Order: sequence, then C-alpha cells, then structure tokens
Amino acid sequence: MKTVLSKNNLTQSLTTVTGVLAATAASSQAIVTLNQITLTGNKLTLGGNFLNADVTGDGINDINITSFDAVDKGSNGGYVFAVINGDMVSASINANDVCSVDAQFATDGVGVASSAGTLASIKYLNPISFTDARINGGESTQGYLEVHAFNTASKHVVELTRLVFNPNSTTMGTSGLSTSTTYTAWTAVPEPSSFGLLALGAGGLFARRRRQAA
Repeated sequence: MKTVLSKNNLTQSLTTVTGVLAATAASSQAIVTLNQITLTGNKLTLGGNFLNADVTGDGINDINITSFDAVDKGSNGGYVFAVINGDMVSASINANDVCSVDAQFATDGVGVASSAGTLASIKYLNPISFTDARINGGESTQGYLEVHAFNTASKHVVELTRLVFNPNSTTMGTSGLSTSTTYTAWTAVPEPSSFGLLALGAGGLFARRRRQAA
C-alpha cells in the first residue's frame, strides 16, 4: 500500500524535525568545557612573598597586587595579607589563638569567602578578566581566580591556586563552577607564527641534509 503524505502531514514532519534540531543545538550550546591553569608556589607566607600577578603564564600581569605583608608576632600571633584588585585577602591568628581567614577580593564568586574563630582552610573563586594571546584569540576573557587562605598552628598562608575559564568563550557563568571540582588542564597551543617558524626550521634542516647528501 502506497503512503501519500498530505500537506498537513508534511508540515507536521518538518516542524518535528526543526524542533529536534533546535533542541540538539541548544543542548550542545549548554555543554561548557571549563579549563584550569594550576598555579604552584604562588603564595604569601611568613617565610616570604611569592605572589605573582601573571596567572596565565604569558609574562603579562593579569591582576593588580598593590600591597602585601607578613608579620610574625611570636606568642602574640601573626598575619599575612595581600591587596588584590583593590580588596584584601588574609590569614591571621591572635594571642588567644583566634583565627581569621579571608579569600575573597571580588564579589559574585563561588566558595567560602571568609571564616573566623578556629583554624580554618577556605577557598574562593574570584571573578576576574584577563587577556592572553593564546586564549580566545587574545580577547578579554572572564575567568575565576581561586584563592586559598588558611591557618595552621604555626603558619598563615594566602595562595593563588588556579585560574578557571572557558577556552571557547570570553564569558562564563558560575554554572558547574566549584572549588571542589578539578577541571581539564589547559595546554597552550603555539601561535600560527610559532608554527611557521617550526616549519621554516624543519624545511631548512631538510634542505641542508639534501645538500650534504649530494
């Protein structure tokens, strides 16, 4: 038996297909792959200042660190603090062993911003904007810089632990963002000019070997 599609059936079929395609597109757009650049040794302690404002590794400062200090008061306690982008992050303890930590230098982030009263370890993802020629074509990109502030019985530390961002978009929200989640490690891709230099060098080496062989 031959099936004949009426105009109404054809219209309904096209509408269904269009709806499926639209849903698929929306679903693919909703998938966000976050990357992170892990920072090591980027911290302020009683042993010294090792804060580095370049958090992407391209040699250009991404945040503004205007002041910092680390003081050991012996039996009276001590503190470390740094002013980042105009606000202070800190870790301190007084003579009565009352601790205070603050990991927030920007609002609308994710995590625990501050804590006081006992030895504490907190992390907060602070929103920042940064530029790196290797990320999103060098356009200004929104990311989240994680600050870890903590006290132990013998030291106070404020450290920058990682930068989280979307390598395929200059903007990102807080959906899927968490201080307890490890994201894909970002790997720098050489710029086109670097590829050109590599190709030129390889070509020159090949030509040299051919001349030597001849």
